[in-house]
Amino acid sequence: MIFPGIEADRLVLEMQDLGFVIDSGSACRSADMQPSHVLAALQLPTSGNIRITFHPETKVDQVKELGEAIQKTVVKLLEN
Repeated sequence: MIFPGIEADRLVLEMQDLGFVIDSGSACRSADMQPSHVLAALQLPTSGNIRITFHPETKVDQVKELGEAIQKTVVKLLEN
């Protein structure tokens, strides 16, 4: 997911404070912290993106809760 105008690391920290574990950047580039070549090739922003991974036992209501928390947090960060 890409959120232009949002620092991905800040969003990750805010979500951690709410009890959610997400990450920024692509999984294949997580060790070297380089911008995603895939996003760049698609001409998408290479910053402000987060990565969400679901466990097979994740429940639908947990996904909804995560979505609502992301929406509220993005709005909050854009307002500040």
